[in-house]
Amino acid sequence: MMDEDKTLRYYGTRNGMEIHIKDTDPHSISLHGGLEDVSQVEKYVMDDEAYDKLDNSVRAIKKREQARAAVKAAEAKREAAERGEELGTVEEEPEVDMEQLAKDFPTDGRCEVQPGGRRGAIGYVGKVTGMKGVFIGIRLDEPMGMNDGCGLDGKKYFECQGAKYGCFSK
Repeated sequence: MMDEDKTLRYYGTRNGMEIHIKDTDPHSISLHGGLEDVSQVEKYVMDDEAYDKLDNSVRAIKKREQARAAVKAAEAKREAAERGEELGTVEEEPEVDMEQLAKDFPTDGRCEVQPGGRRGAIGYVGKVTGMKGVFIGIRLDEPMGMNDGCGLDGKKYFECQGAKYGCFSK
């Protein structure tokens, strides 16, 4: 394939194909990993003062976003004070009838978890240590979950086939 007048299409290449090129030039920059070994490339270094002066840097954008968030938080606090509300208070969750919940979601009952349309069987209904609210533990048919039936505290709430076969849904 030494004829430089012919295009790659002449040799039968199509979209999606990979081309392997072997460089035989003894004076090539790619010899001894010159193009793959990034330790051979001199890095550009900018001091913090010069970087801080840039308007379109990640650091500058983050500072602007933090300033906007602080302004919004102050406005929300002021508006809440005008309405006579206390900002940051969390409403308590309503009391749940666990017996009725157990009837509505029986153990080993089939279900589908959204998002993703993951299917499985109910393995647990109740509270999970360290989390607010009532959760349903599901033994998934396929390993598409986040746990093996254990909560964040490591306590086993229900049995699963293995890792990633369990999930909790609020």
